[in-house]
Amino acid sequence: MEKRHEEYAAYYNARMKRFEGNPLYSRSYAAEKRMSDAIAGCAKLEDFRSVVEKDHPEVQCAIALVKDQETARLSHFRRIEEPIRAISSERILKEIDTVKSAMDVTAIISKIDQEVSILITVDNFIGGFYFDFTAIENLIVAEAIKDEVPKEWYQEVKDSITEQIKDHKELFQKTTLPNNRNYKSDWNYDYSLIWETRHRRNIPFPDEIVKRRIEDHKRLIGLS
Repeated sequence: MEKRHEEYAAYYNARMKRFEGNPLYSRSYAAEKRMSDAIAGCAKLEDFRSVVEKDHPEVQCAIALVKDQETARLSHFRRIEEPIRAISSERILKEIDTVKSAMDVTAIISKIDQEVSILITVDNFIGGFYFDFTAIENLIVAEAIKDEVPKEWYQEVKDSITEQIKDHKELFQKTTLPNNRNYKSDWNYDYSLIWETRHRRNIPFPDEIVKRRIEDHKRLIGLS
């Protein structure tokens, strides 16, 4: 075996060794081993070209790596109950076997990730509910003390409550709603999402308080 051939064989053997014994990368190991064995089994380096032209082992290695990575990601997202983030891995695993070149691998992943990133963005808009908790609580406090403040302050507190609601309704209608509808044309708050694990774990309050805050939030932004 010529020196250059030996160097190539050593390189592909090293690639294979990266995945050896790692259960997360069983497909990658098998594909890289086929590549390594193929180049090591050629009588001369030039013979490897016909193997590449016939079997496209470099594409098979790329596909195997993507399958291993996306299978692991999918398992992780399902375990932590992130169904929207899991969509990307689900789609990639479904479509990756259709690719014909290494460039196709990159293109299909990029396309799917870009499309799913919009779904993730829209899904995360529900976070605006918890973001508004401080405004809701300020309103609740103002309403609670309204009848307890000295008479000369009563109208000021009452006007403050009206102004807070007016400002938040306007913010929602003129800013939040049109901005979010750039991503989803019919978007509005879907409060049922709050109870899904991926969102509920971000709100460190008991269910009873969250239920009350949902109604408070609807009032704050003019949905009730």
